[in-house]
Amino acid sequence: MRFPFLAKLAAVGGVAALLLVPLTMTQGKIAERQDLNNQARHNIAESSAGAQRIVLPLIEHLCRETYVVEKTVRINDRDQTQRDTREREVGCGRVVPESLQVSGAIEAEAEPRRKGIFSARLYTARLKVEGQIKLTEPDLSGPHRRSHLGTFFAIDLTSVQGIKHASVLSIGTQRIEFQPGVRLPALQQGVHATLVGIKAGEVADFAFELDFLGMENFSLGPLSKKTGIKLTSNWPHPGFSGNFLPDAKTINGNGFEAAWSMNEFAVQGARPGQPASAEAGSPRQAAALAIALVEPVNLYSQSYRSVQYGFLFVGLLFILVLVYEFAGAARVHPMQYGFIGLALAVFFLLLIALAEHIGFMRAYLAASVACVSLVTWYAMGVLGGALRGLSAGASCVALFGVLYGLLQSEDHALLLGALLVFAVLAALMIATRKLNWYGLGARLVALRA
Repeated sequence: MRFPFLAKLAAVGGVAALLLVPLTMTQGKIAERQDLNNQARHNIAESSAGAQRIVLPLIEHLCRETYVVEKTVRINDRDQTQRDTREREVGCGRVVPESLQVSGAIEAEAEPRRKGIFSARLYTARLKVEGQIKLTEPDLSGPHRRSHLGTFFAIDLTSVQGIKHASVLSIGTQRIEFQPGVRLPALQQGVHATLVGIKAGEVADFAFELDFLGMENFSLGPLSKKTGIKLTSNWPHPGFSGNFLPDAKTINGNGFEAAWSMNEFAVQGARPGQPASAEAGSPRQAAALAIALVEPVNLYSQSYRSVQYGFLFVGLLFILVLVYEFAGAARVHPMQYGFIGLALAVFFLLLIALAEHIGFMRAYLAASVACVSLVTWYAMGVLGGALRGLSAGASCVALFGVLYGLLQSEDHALLLGALLVFAVLAALMIATRKLNWYGLGARLVALRA
């Protein structure tokens, strides 16, 4: 062969390219398992409660509106107008509380709920809500005749099946039981109380408690001119998001404590006198704070990220074997390169398979020990010596150690990966700066002979 060195590089490069197939298939398998996990989480949510978004309190006047619908019909070859009188329920005035104070705890369950090998973390939220309202008169004006049906105090909750306890509503001198449903056109599900005996312009204090179950995510949309919120939890890995971040927070190994304060300029929710049916006034459009009970190790995302580094690690190990081959230590067939690469590719499949049963860290350790042992044993025979095989195994240990560091440092993964590539390139350039590349071809021919 005229250019044995280039032919060897092409053969090894072709083997490396073929290894993209099992790596890509592994990525697909991880995505498939994640879909199954999401489906299991959905089933758990259906049987208990899903992520909860609570909007409170919505205080609304409800009216019955009588209106006329005209339509033209043709009778005896003549157009005649028919008028049908119809009724509908509409919001006729919304009351935003003067102040609102929410305190409570979000207690994560000690053990996740399971469906097969998949799991989801549930929590119980226990909220104590206090505030002050000043009722307005219902708006009976408009093109249609309206009659006042009542004033309702409603709480909008994503999953009412998660409600464990709702105390009576203490407002003014009254104590009113909450009823199922929301009663107001703008809301989908929740609970409500009918306000009676409170006059327009009268300032009344209110208070109630609400306990409910949720899964992993909690968001709260307060509707008030002045709001203070203080929440505690036993979960040490919170993720704060939404429209408002905490003004103060404390996070430690026992959980977290966070506090928010908002005013009427910051809270983008309903406004007094705005009808409940107006899209802009829908309580589901209210600004909200959000808390996620973040799992510190997401085995699917970390497994998927690890596979993305797979081709780089295959290439680095192939370079090491090429160095031994060009140094005259051994002749390595492209098929043998393929077996070494497949051993690394199988590592990622082992990782996701084991992680679903024993957790990511222990799965990573078990899979890496298995693959390092296999590569070391195989390299001893291929490279013709225990020392060379052990050096190949040590290189694998270093690669897996670097990969684990990349996975743990998500915010710095790109930086660490770029530094790794630069370090390897620099080492190769330093090691080969005086290498006679033309002489490599002759050395390969000699080895073949």
